[in-house]
Amino acid sequence: MSKRQFTITSPDEIRSVMRVVLALVTELVHSERKGVRVTVQTVSIRTAAQRKRMWARLKDISKQVNWYGRYLSSKEWKIVFTASLTLEDVVPNIESTGFVVLGEQTRELSSKETSALLELMDAFGIQEGVQFSEPGRDAPPPEQTKLSA
Repeated sequence: MSKRQFTITSPDEIRSVMRVVLALVTELVHSERKGVRVTVQTVSIRTAAQRKRMWARLKDISKQVNWYGRYLSSKEWKIVFTASLTLEDVVPNIESTGFVVLGEQTRELSSKETSALLELMDAFGIQEGVQFSEPGRDAPPPEQTKLSA
């Protein structure tokens, strides 16, 4: 059986999720005669607003930034930014025709880590002259960046 994860984000969900988990564990123990590992941990999941903003940023960057002679897809940019944020490693693929990034996926990032990822995208986009489509998130005009006297 593949790994199953359940995330509880409010007290109202506790009973229903625990019923499902109990039924699943009971079935697995009885049918497969194997042990089952149950792990409980706290999570700080990213918000829907963060997810929406992330994909908007990635779309804008993918359409506007020529990266070493090519335009990357939103998914490819997501890998680039995540690798940069989490200091991931790369290894050659099996055929030695390219490389594979080792590390985290964005769905595993906490809300705080997602905020850092969005800040990285904003900084990179501003550096590359990206005009972001999300209102109010472009770089401030030059006159607003000067210190007032």
